Amino acid sequence: MDIFISSAFGNSQKKKEKKMKISAAVVAAAFSLAFSFILVNFTGQCDAALQQGFYKGKCNSQDVEAIVASVVKRRFNDKPRVAAGLIRLFFHDCFVNGCDASILLDGDSSEKTAPPNLSVSGYDVIDEAKGLLEEACAGIVSCADIIAIAARDAVQLVTS
Repeated sequence: MDIFISSAFGNSQKKKEKKMKISAAVVAAAFSLAFSFILVNFTGQCDAALQQGFYKGKCNSQDVEAIVASVVKRRFNDKPRVAAGLIRLFFHDCFVNGCDASILLDGDSSEKTAPPNLSVSGYDVIDEAKGLLEEACAGIVSCADIIAIAARDAVQLVTS
């Protein structure tokens, strides 16, 4: 049982406590509203994902996914650990700012040269696939999509 002693000080203390409770409720409501707003904005961006067959008919009758798959499969047959490198390359590219192929950029202060990424491998596979795709249909297939397709193909090779 709480006992309150009524005095001028006691009444002002109760008012302060009540104000603090209201302030905490307002802050919690504002935080919840802001979090909900952020969550709604991010869920809208998830609809722009790469889909299987996305490039069908967009590359001068060439099968983009088959071109990438052939490079990945040949490299996997030569060195099976390339699959792990491609999966890690995909993770490191997509984890920070989304899948933007920024990990492929060269430079002193690039993602590629950041300490956590120094042991990432698979760049040569992506470069080869990009070269073949540029010959087939220049400027159509993004490097970020090549990384995603190659990682998917690597998973399929490892699990089959």
